[in-house]
Amino acid sequence: MYKRLFICLLLSLSIMSACNSEPKSFIGESDNWKAKLNTASDGKVEGFVLSYIGSDMQSIGLFNAGVHAGNFGFKSSGAELNEDGKFVFDVEENPNDMVVKKANEIITTIEWDGNTEEITLSDQ
Repeated sequence: MYKRLFICLLLSLSIMSACNSEPKSFIGESDNWKAKLNTASDGKVEGFVLSYIGSDMQSIGLFNAGVHAGNFGFKSSGAELNEDGKFVFDVEENPNDMVVKKANEIITTIEWDGNTEEITLSDQ
């Protein structure tokens, strides 16, 4: 009797914790760049913004950037910063497999003008 009650209680707690997931942001920063990946409560990628935080935005020009997260990744070649020094990845057509899982290590790589920086994003 107690064993069944205990199992039902564990199952209920598991379901409740799964339903109470919140959207998350994963953020990281390097010498010249800041990256932020936003997810929905189910872990599905909703947005990614790359911001230049260095001192000479005019020198950036076109650049390549990519995100790698174990089970998914995306990249942009020939990207440009907007007037605010940001680049927003278009993830509107996010396939269902672009879901951040707990064990994922999310890494952003930026290449510009012969330079490369890598940023590891962490849960905020």
